[in-house]
Amino acid sequence: MRIYPPGTPVAVHGRLVLIITVLTVACFLAGCNVFSPFHSSGSSDNVDDLISDTYEALDEEKYDKAMKIMDRAMQIAPNDTHVRYLHAVTTVKSRDIDLLDVVEIFQPADDGSLPVDEDNERLLFLSGAELSNLFAAFIVVSADLRPLVNKIRTTGRELSKIRESDDVLMSYGISETLVGMLRVLDNDETENEFSLDDRIVFEKTDDSYEIRIDDSLLDEVERDMIIDEAVNRAWAHFVEGRQAFFCYYQFAVEENIWTGAIADPPAPLPAPVDTESVIGEMTDFVDEGVRALYDEKEDL
Repeated sequence: MRIYPPGTPVAVHGRLVLIITVLTVACFLAGCNVFSPFHSSGSSDNVDDLISDTYEALDEEKYDKAMKIMDRAMQIAPNDTHVRYLHAVTTVKSRDIDLLDVVEIFQPADDGSLPVDEDNERLLFLSGAELSNLFAAFIVVSADLRPLVNKIRTTGRELSKIRESDDVLMSYGISETLVGMLRVLDNDETENEFSLDDRIVFEKTDDSYEIRIDDSLLDEVERDMIIDEAVNRAWAHFVEGRQAFFCYYQFAVEENIWTGAIADPPAPLPAPVDTESVIGEMTDFVDEGVRALYDEKEDL
Protein backbone atom coordinates (compact mmCIF):
# COMPACT_ATOMS: atom_id res chain seq x y z
CA MET A 1 0.00 0.00 0.00
CA ARG A 2 1.40 3.42 -0.97
CA ILE A 3 1.51 6.11 1.72
CA TYR A 4 1.37 9.71 0.46
CA PRO A 5 2.90 12.53 2.46
CA PRO A 6 0.49 15.11 3.93
CA GLY A 7 -0.69 17.64 1.37
CA THR A 8 -0.37 15.31 -1.59
CA PRO A 9 -3.00 16.47 -4.22
CA VAL A 10 -3.94 12.92 -5.18
CA ALA A 11 -5.01 12.09 -1.64
CA VAL A 12 -7.01 15.28 -1.27
CA HIS A 13 -8.69 14.79 -4.62
CA GLY A 14 -9.62 11.19 -3.80
CA ARG A 15 -11.09 12.25 -0.48
CA LEU A 16 -13.18 14.98 -2.10
CA VAL A 17 -14.55 12.52 -4.62
CA LEU A 18 -15.50 10.19 -1.79
CA ILE A 19 -17.28 12.95 0.16
CA ILE A 20 -19.19 14.17 -2.91
CA THR A 21 -20.21 10.62 -3.75
CA VAL A 22 -21.50 10.00 -0.21
CA LEU A 23 -23.52 13.22 -0.22
CA THR A 24 -25.01 12.41 -3.62
CA VAL A 25 -26.08 8.94 -2.51
CA ALA A 26 -27.53 10.33 0.73
CA CYS A 27 -29.61 12.89 -1.15
CA PHE A 28 -30.83 10.22 -3.55
CA LEU A 29 -31.84 7.91 -0.71
CA ALA A 30 -33.64 10.72 1.06
CA GLY A 31 -35.60 11.39 -2.11
CA CYS A 32 -36.50 7.70 -2.25
CA ASN A 33 -38.08 7.90 1.21
CA VAL A 34 -35.42 5.81 2.99
CA PHE A 35 -35.10 8.55 5.59
CA SER A 36 -38.89 8.89 6.08
CA PRO A 37 -38.82 7.54 9.67
CA PHE A 38 -36.95 10.68 10.65
CA HIS A 39 -39.58 13.18 9.47
CA SER A 40 -41.74 14.97 12.01
CA SER A 41 -45.14 13.25 12.23
CA GLY A 42 -47.67 14.89 9.93
CA SER A 43 -45.17 17.32 8.41
CA SER A 44 -44.14 15.36 5.33
CA ASP A 45 -45.24 16.20 1.80
CA ASN A 46 -45.14 12.51 0.97
CA VAL A 47 -48.62 10.98 0.92
CA ASP A 48 -47.45 7.54 2.06
CA ASP A 49 -45.80 9.14 5.09
CA LEU A 50 -48.98 11.03 5.96
CA ILE A 51 -51.10 7.87 5.65
CA SER A 52 -48.68 6.02 7.93
CA ASP A 53 -48.74 8.90 10.43
CA THR A 54 -52.54 8.90 10.39
CA TYR A 55 -52.78 5.19 11.17
CA GLU A 56 -50.32 5.69 14.02
CA ALA A 57 -52.36 8.58 15.42
CA LEU A 58 -55.59 6.55 15.12
CA ASP A 59 -53.99 3.62 16.94
CA GLU A 60 -53.03 6.01 19.74
CA GLU A 61 -56.59 7.46 19.71
CA LYS A 62 -55.20 10.91 18.89
CA TYR A 63 -58.11 11.66 16.57
CA ASP A 64 -57.65 15.43 16.30
CA LYS A 65 -54.04 14.91 15.26
CA ALA A 66 -55.10 12.27 12.72
CA MET A 67 -57.66 14.69 11.28
CA LYS A 68 -55.07 17.45 10.82
CA ILE A 69 -52.75 15.03 9.04
CA MET A 70 -55.51 13.82 6.71
CA ASP A 71 -56.61 17.38 5.92
CA ARG A 72 -53.02 18.00 4.82
CA ALA A 73 -53.03 14.81 2.76
CA MET A 74 -56.25 15.88 1.03
CA GLN A 75 -54.65 19.20 0.08
CA ILE A 76 -51.66 17.39 -1.43
CA ALA A 77 -53.44 14.45 -3.12
CA PRO A 78 -57.22 15.01 -3.23
CA ASN A 79 -57.72 12.31 -5.88
CA ASP A 80 -55.76 9.58 -4.10
CA THR A 81 -58.07 6.64 -3.31
CA HIS A 82 -56.47 5.76 0.02
CA VAL A 83 -56.39 9.39 1.14
CA ARG A 84 -60.09 9.92 0.44
CA TYR A 85 -61.06 6.71 2.23
CA LEU A 86 -58.90 7.40 5.27
CA HIS A 87 -60.09 11.02 5.41
CA ALA A 88 -63.67 9.72 5.68
CA VAL A 89 -62.73 7.27 8.45
CA THR A 90 -60.83 9.93 10.37
CA THR A 91 -63.67 12.44 10.05
CA VAL A 92 -66.03 10.08 11.91
CA LYS A 93 -63.42 9.20 14.54
CA SER A 94 -62.49 12.82 15.21
CA ARG A 95 -66.14 13.75 15.92
CA ASP A 96 -66.57 11.01 18.55
CA ILE A 97 -69.39 9.25 16.69
CA ASP A 98 -70.39 5.73 17.72
CA LEU A 99 -70.88 3.83 14.47
CA LEU A 100 -72.74 1.01 16.24
CA ASP A 101 -75.44 3.48 17.24
CA VAL A 102 -75.57 4.81 13.70
CA VAL A 103 -75.88 1.34 12.15
CA GLU A 104 -78.88 0.56 14.38
CA ILE A 105 -80.84 3.21 12.51
CA PHE A 106 -80.73 1.03 9.42
CA GLN A 107 -82.10 -2.08 11.07
CA PRO A 108 -85.78 -2.90 11.63
CA ALA A 109 -87.18 -1.78 14.97
CA ASP A 110 -86.96 -4.49 17.60
CA ASP A 111 -85.56 -3.52 20.99
CA GLY A 112 -85.92 0.27 20.88
CA SER A 113 -82.28 0.87 21.80
CA LEU A 114 -80.62 4.21 21.19
CA PRO A 115 -80.48 6.29 19.04
CA VAL A 116 -84.17 5.40 18.71
CA ASP A 117 -86.49 6.51 21.50
CA GLU A 118 -87.86 3.32 23.07
CA ASP A 119 -91.35 4.76 23.61
CA ASN A 120 -92.28 5.66 20.05
CA GLU A 121 -89.35 4.47 17.90
CA ARG A 122 -88.41 8.02 17.04
CA LEU A 123 -85.38 8.12 14.76
CA LEU A 124 -82.34 10.19 15.66
CA PHE A 125 -83.58 11.03 19.15
CA LEU A 126 -80.60 13.31 19.77
CA SER A 127 -80.02 16.93 20.68
CA GLY A 128 -79.68 19.61 18.02
CA ALA A 129 -75.94 19.80 18.71
CA GLU A 130 -75.51 16.02 18.34
CA LEU A 131 -77.50 15.99 15.10
CA SER A 132 -75.45 18.91 13.80
CA ASN A 133 -72.27 16.98 14.64
CA LEU A 134 -73.57 13.93 12.75
CA PHE A 135 -74.47 16.08 9.75
CA ALA A 136 -71.10 17.85 9.66
CA ALA A 137 -69.30 14.51 9.74
CA PHE A 138 -71.31 12.56 7.19
CA ILE A 139 -71.65 15.35 4.64
CA VAL A 140 -67.83 15.11 4.44
CA VAL A 141 -67.87 11.29 4.38
CA SER A 142 -70.26 11.32 1.43
CA ALA A 143 -68.12 13.81 -0.48
CA ASP A 144 -64.99 11.74 0.24
CA LEU A 145 -66.47 8.40 -0.82
CA ARG A 146 -68.69 9.38 -3.77
CA PRO A 147 -65.88 9.31 -6.39
CA LEU A 148 -64.67 5.95 -5.04
CA VAL A 149 -68.14 4.40 -5.26
CA ASN A 150 -68.55 5.74 -8.79
CA LYS A 151 -65.21 4.17 -9.75
CA ILE A 152 -66.25 0.77 -8.35
CA ARG A 153 -69.59 0.83 -10.14
CA THR A 154 -68.33 2.07 -13.49
CA THR A 155 -65.29 -0.21 -13.71
CA GLY A 156 -66.75 -3.29 -12.03
CA ARG A 157 -63.47 -3.68 -10.14
CA GLU A 158 -62.30 -3.27 -6.59
CA LEU A 159 -60.28 -0.18 -5.72
CA SER A 160 -56.58 -0.79 -6.27
CA LYS A 161 -55.29 0.78 -3.04
CA ILE A 162 -58.03 -0.42 -0.70
CA ARG A 163 -58.80 -4.02 0.09
CA GLU A 164 -62.06 -3.08 1.82
CA SER A 165 -63.98 -1.95 -1.27
CA ASP A 166 -67.14 -3.45 0.23
CA ASP A 167 -66.63 -1.19 3.25
CA VAL A 168 -66.55 1.83 0.94
CA LEU A 169 -69.95 0.86 -0.50
CA MET A 170 -71.46 0.18 2.93
CA SER A 171 -70.07 3.38 4.45
CA TYR A 172 -71.37 5.45 1.55
CA GLY A 173 -74.82 3.85 1.82
CA ILE A 174 -74.98 4.62 5.53
CA SER A 175 -73.66 8.14 5.01
CA GLU A 176 -76.02 9.16 2.20
CA THR A 177 -79.10 7.69 3.89
CA LEU A 178 -78.19 9.33 7.18
CA VAL A 179 -77.59 12.69 5.50
CA GLY A 180 -81.03 12.29 3.90
CA MET A 181 -82.62 11.71 7.30
CA LEU A 182 -80.88 14.74 8.72
CA ARG A 183 -81.96 16.86 5.77
CA VAL A 184 -85.54 15.88 6.58
CA LEU A 185 -85.04 17.33 10.07
CA ASP A 186 -83.16 20.35 8.74
CA ASN A 187 -84.64 23.81 9.03
CA ASP A 188 -81.79 25.31 7.01
CA GLU A 189 -82.13 25.39 3.23
CA THR A 190 -78.34 25.60 2.89
CA GLU A 191 -77.32 22.12 1.77
CA ASN A 192 -74.08 21.91 3.76
CA GLU A 193 -75.38 23.39 7.02
CA PHE A 194 -77.81 22.03 9.58
CA SER A 195 -80.38 23.62 11.87
CA LEU A 196 -82.89 21.37 13.64
CA ASP A 197 -86.59 21.82 12.89
CA ASP A 198 -87.99 20.23 16.06
CA ARG A 199 -91.52 20.18 14.66
CA ILE A 200 -90.58 17.30 12.37
CA VAL A 201 -90.65 13.80 13.83
CA PHE A 202 -88.91 11.06 11.84
CA GLU A 203 -89.92 7.58 13.05
CA LYS A 204 -89.30 4.06 11.91
CA THR A 205 -92.05 1.47 11.98
CA ASP A 206 -91.67 -2.30 11.68
CA ASP A 207 -90.60 -2.09 8.06
CA SER A 208 -90.29 1.51 6.90
CA TYR A 209 -89.84 5.20 7.72
CA GLU A 210 -92.54 7.68 8.58
CA ILE A 211 -92.63 11.47 8.94
CA ARG A 212 -95.09 13.54 10.92
CA ILE A 213 -95.35 17.13 12.14
CA ASP A 214 -95.65 17.76 15.87
CA ASP A 215 -97.17 21.25 15.92
CA SER A 216 -100.80 21.75 16.96
CA LEU A 217 -100.83 25.32 15.63
CA LEU A 218 -100.50 24.17 12.01
CA ASP A 219 -103.42 23.00 9.91
CA GLU A 220 -103.30 19.91 7.70
CA VAL A 221 -102.32 21.80 4.55
CA GLU A 222 -99.41 23.48 6.30
CA ARG A 223 -98.21 20.18 7.73
CA ASP A 224 -98.35 18.50 4.33
CA MET A 225 -96.34 21.34 2.82
CA ILE A 226 -93.59 20.99 5.44
CA ILE A 227 -93.40 17.23 4.91
CA ASP A 228 -93.26 17.64 1.14
CA GLU A 229 -90.43 20.16 1.38
CA ALA A 230 -88.56 17.95 3.86
CA VAL A 231 -88.67 14.82 1.70
CA ASN A 232 -87.84 16.72 -1.49
CA ARG A 233 -84.68 18.30 -0.07
CA ALA A 234 -83.53 14.89 1.16
CA TRP A 235 -84.62 12.77 -1.78
CA ALA A 236 -81.38 12.67 -3.80
CA HIS A 237 -79.49 11.43 -0.72
CA PHE A 238 -82.06 8.69 -0.08
CA VAL A 239 -81.78 7.48 -3.67
CA GLU A 240 -77.97 7.39 -3.48
CA GLY A 241 -78.04 5.58 -0.15
CA ARG A 242 -80.52 2.96 -1.36
CA GLN A 243 -78.39 2.26 -4.43
CA ALA A 244 -75.19 1.96 -2.37
CA PHE A 245 -76.83 -0.46 0.07
CA PHE A 246 -77.91 -2.66 -2.84
CA CYS A 247 -74.43 -2.56 -4.40
CA TYR A 248 -72.92 -3.44 -1.02
CA TYR A 249 -75.30 -6.39 -0.68
CA GLN A 250 -74.35 -7.63 -4.16
CA PHE A 251 -70.66 -7.29 -3.36
CA ALA A 252 -70.66 -8.82 0.13
CA VAL A 253 -73.31 -11.53 -0.27
CA GLU A 254 -73.59 -12.29 -3.98
CA GLU A 255 -69.87 -11.59 -4.67
CA ASN A 256 -70.85 -9.45 -7.61
CA ILE A 257 -69.86 -5.84 -8.32
CA TRP A 258 -73.07 -4.36 -9.66
CA THR A 259 -72.56 -2.13 -12.69
CA GLY A 260 -76.10 -2.20 -14.06
CA ALA A 261 -78.78 0.44 -13.71
CA ILE A 262 -80.72 0.84 -10.47
CA ALA A 263 -83.98 2.65 -11.13
CA ASP A 264 -85.15 5.21 -8.60
CA PRO A 265 -88.24 4.49 -6.45
CA PRO A 266 -90.99 3.54 -6.90
CA ALA A 267 -89.22 0.93 -9.04
CA PRO A 268 -88.11 -2.10 -7.01
CA LEU A 269 -84.48 -3.10 -6.67
CA PRO A 270 -83.20 -4.89 -9.81
CA ALA A 271 -82.61 -8.19 -7.98
CA PRO A 272 -84.20 -9.87 -4.95
CA VAL A 273 -82.53 -9.54 -1.55
CA ASP A 274 -82.20 -12.41 0.90
CA THR A 275 -83.45 -11.01 4.21
CA GLU A 276 -82.09 -13.99 6.17
CA SER A 277 -78.71 -12.25 6.32
CA VAL A 278 -78.09 -9.11 8.39
CA ILE A 279 -76.84 -7.31 5.30
CA GLY A 280 -79.90 -8.34 3.31
CA GLU A 281 -82.23 -7.33 6.13
CA MET A 282 -80.68 -3.86 6.30
CA THR A 283 -80.77 -3.46 2.52
CA ASP A 284 -84.42 -4.51 2.39
CA PHE A 285 -85.33 -2.20 5.29
CA VAL A 286 -83.70 0.83 3.65
CA ASP A 287 -85.39 -0.03 0.34
CA GLU A 288 -88.83 -0.34 1.95
CA GLY A 289 -88.27 2.81 3.97
CA VAL A 290 -87.24 4.94 1.00
CA ARG A 291 -90.10 3.62 -1.12
CA ALA A 292 -92.49 4.44 1.74
CA LEU A 293 -91.16 7.99 1.79
CA TYR A 294 -91.74 8.18 -1.97
CA ASP A 295 -95.36 7.15 -1.50
CA GLU A 296 -95.75 9.71 1.25
CA LYS A 297 -94.22 12.40 -0.92
CA GLU A 298 -96.40 11.58 -3.91
CA ASP A 299 -99.59 11.48 -1.83
CA LEU A 300 -99.16 15.06 -0.69
